[in-house]
Amino acid sequence: MRFINLNSRITGTLLSAALLVAGVLSLTVPAPAQIRSQITGTIIDARTGEPLPGANVFLENTNKGAASDSDGRYTITRVPPGNYTLIASFVGYHSQKRDIAVVANEVTTANFSLKVSALEMDEIVVTGTGNELKKKELATSVETLQIGELEAAPVQSIDHLLQGRIAGGSVNINSGMPGTGSRIRLRGITSANASQTPVIYIDGVRVDNNDSFRLEQGSGGLTSSALNDILVSDIERIEITKGGAASTLYGSEAASGVIQIFTKKGKAGAPRYSFRVEQGFNDPEEKFIVEDFTKDALLRTGFYQKYSGSVDGGTEFMTYHVSGHALDQAGVLPKNDDTEFSFRGGLRAFPTEKVQIDVSAGLVRQDFERMFNDNAIADVLGTIESHDPQFFGPNVTDADRRAKLKEFLLPQLTWNVNRFNFGTTTTWDPSQYWSTRLTLGLDFRKTEQRQFLPIASQVVTSTPGGGLFRSDREFLTVTIDYAGTLKYPNKGFITSAFTFGAQGFREEDRETSVSATQFGLPGTDDFDNAANLAPLES
Repeated sequence: MRFINLNSRITGTLLSAALLVAGVLSLTVPAPAQIRSQITGTIIDARTGEPLPGANVFLENTNKGAASDSDGRYTITRVPPGNYTLIASFVGYHSQKRDIAVVANEVTTANFSLKVSALEMDEIVVTGTGNELKKKELATSVETLQIGELEAAPVQSIDHLLQGRIAGGSVNINSGMPGTGSRIRLRGITSANASQTPVIYIDGVRVDNNDSFRLEQGSGGLTSSALNDILVSDIERIEITKGGAASTLYGSEAASGVIQIFTKKGKAGAPRYSFRVEQGFNDPEEKFIVEDFTKDALLRTGFYQKYSGSVDGGTEFMTYHVSGHALDQAGVLPKNDDTEFSFRGGLRAFPTEKVQIDVSAGLVRQDFERMFNDNAIADVLGTIESHDPQFFGPNVTDADRRAKLKEFLLPQLTWNVNRFNFGTTTTWDPSQYWSTRLTLGLDFRKTEQRQFLPIASQVVTSTPGGGLFRSDREFLTVTIDYAGTLKYPNKGFITSAFTFGAQGFREEDRETSVSATQFGLPGTDDFDNAANLAPLES
């Protein structure tokens, strides 16, 4: 295969290398011997008795804490013996304190029943900060979706999850075709030529957010979503930063906002297994269909099946969450299919009392089959519904229409996506007043698009002798992020902290494309058998 047109873009940014080196060196400092004491319990609503997932629990004047799971349970591991004040908080509830005594190598239980209070709006966020902060302490606007909202939402993708949940933002579904992406806008137009798509981070690693790569041959709404490669069930929480604050924290490319996704790393305890089977049907909406021929010959009942499973658990030294899924979906139109396989794993380890290491990795394979759609000239649905003479001219019989429909369905449009992302974050808290965090990771995404127009498909193309078009894209980004925080002792009602750090990332975005026309024999779909080989116009 010969690639005629090659466009490549390589960009990179590296800031404050000295600080980064200092952060790496600091992580090598040895820590005290391991201590096996832990604190556990449940957090519930005092009125209803229902568990409160995503509630925060922490030891006062320390950096130790945890968040409750979907059952309201929490576990704080590796706590040195001594007397502590344990604080539990949740958005919309009064915070609650409890004095506890931790004994070496024993488990201390502390349960909480929180009462509702409209004034207690103290969400904990980390986006754009060197450490966890209460939302009211931030000078920026950060919205948070917690695990409870994620698990209760009956949605299959992240863009559907965000729809209607971002104040001042919009999520527009581009197409009803399986696997297609959405247009996410967190604020108004920020530039005449820059992308309006938010920057996306997964576990602190910058990832691909391109939503515009497609074939140049006017195939219609052929876009996949880089955001939807992650299962909603694998997400622990989502943090969203809007406005000019995003540019200050993440650079000029983040002027359209930032979406931070944090995946699950498991909870301590015996292994918990989950297996889920989803199957369903999609009935086409016929209310606005004018022609009976469209309903009878083109539309069909779509089918959806998804199989997913996960396991999580762990000890006080390590927790884990591993999941996988397989998806097969057929839409309500012919050649409207989506097949997907994915695997994701998360790990959280505590090698010493003061060190925490998070590791996450994901692998995704997607295959799409499409037809000309949306505003494409050869869109069969639009052609029929516009009462085109090809289908409804004088003396055109039903058999003629069906033969013409077969010609419209001859083109082959396929889209393949392979993606791998990996990230690791090491946190070292040498004291209750000093904490450091180092994140390293990468994201690789390869997209292959292919459009084949057989010789017999002249009804839908002006390309003589058939045509073959292919566009490939390879995206790689590497992220290095260091942050440190110095906290000063509380002086009455005044608290203060100094945050410092640096972030560097390197992106490689390479696109190749080729077109071939004038095949010698029907059914030929190889570039070497084409009379004309030329770059695509762009």
